[in-house]
Amino acid sequence: MVGIMDLPNEMIIKIWNNLNNIDVLYSFLGVNKRFDKLARSPVYIRSIQLTEKNSKTNRFYPLPDSIIDRYCSDILPQIHQCIECLILEPFSMERILLLCVYPRLRKLNFTKIGEDFVFRHFTEKSPLINITHLSLTIDLKWFTSLSAIDLGEKLVPQIFRTFRNLIELDFNENNIERRPLISLYGLSSMICYSSSLVNLSINVKTFNDCLCLFDGRFPQLRK
Repeated sequence: MVGIMDLPNEMIIKIWNNLNNIDVLYSFLGVNKRFDKLARSPVYIRSIQLTEKNSKTNRFYPLPDSIIDRYCSDILPQIHQCIECLILEPFSMERILLLCVYPRLRKLNFTKIGEDFVFRHFTEKSPLINITHLSLTIDLKWFTSLSAIDLGEKLVPQIFRTFRNLIELDFNENNIERRPLISLYGLSSMICYSSSLVNLSINVKTFNDCLCLFDGRFPQLRK
């Protein structure tokens, strides 16, 4: 019987391509020099999703502690310099982001995010300031104020102050009924402004909020 060790690299890669990146790295990184080299391919380490997604409900869930522990203690310290995209859930995201410096990181997807995390880590001194693509699902349970005006005044300016090179911003929300409405009307273009933003996905409260998107504060906005 032929084992995976005996297969040519091309066949091993075909098998691995049927797995997700998390399983490939968790199962094969460090097994031997050959597998280690294959697993370090940009295909597997460029984008890392450290959360589990239910294909039926389209919701994200935490990975088992044993997997997160292994990633934090062994895998991420080896590949952090090559990671360009991270997809994170709330229970482990702070631990992962503070673990290493990610010099090539440009894309961040937070499956849920709360007010406390935003104001501790979305700052002008944050190591995340070079992010160009940001997707975040607002967890309404974790914001002290749920009004559209307060979300606009607190959250949106904080994002643009932190991420000065932002090209794409997506206020992602899978459950339509829980989508937060955000009000930009009345916000000064001095605090709600981006010279680089090209793509924006946002649920605004009123038509006046929509008009604010086209009043010159986002000169590069195309979509």
